[in-house]
Amino acid sequence: MHILLVDDHEKVRVNIYQALIEQGHTVTQADNGLCALSYFKKEQFDAIIADYKMPIMDGLKLCENILSEYDFSSDNIIVLSTEVNEHFKAKANKLKLEWLSKPIDIDVLLEKLAELSPSQAA
Repeated sequence: MHILLVDDHEKVRVNIYQALIEQGHTVTQADNGLCALSYFKKEQFDAIIADYKMPIMDGLKLCENILSEYDFSSDNIIVLSTEVNEHFKAKANKLKLEWLSKPIDIDVLLEKLAELSPSQAA
């Protein structure tokens, strides 16, 4: 599976990247939503893992852009957040996004990835 991994915290991004690579996934990394969007325009991804709070463009705004502009299923997006409040939950639910709270349990993240929509996940 080709995954777009977006997180502005390098340590978090590297830890998730290593776990995904060990599972045989191909991973493209970005440190903000705007950079991720530029990768999304050039490459085909099976899944997106995006942090919520990032500079320049947050993860929910990134997902809104992708879902409105491209043929990509919200079933194949997981948003990560340390700030799981009612505002975040309402926006994520409106976009029909999966989400996990930080700190991330890598095993739970890998389980969520395994459950993605078979129509796009390879």
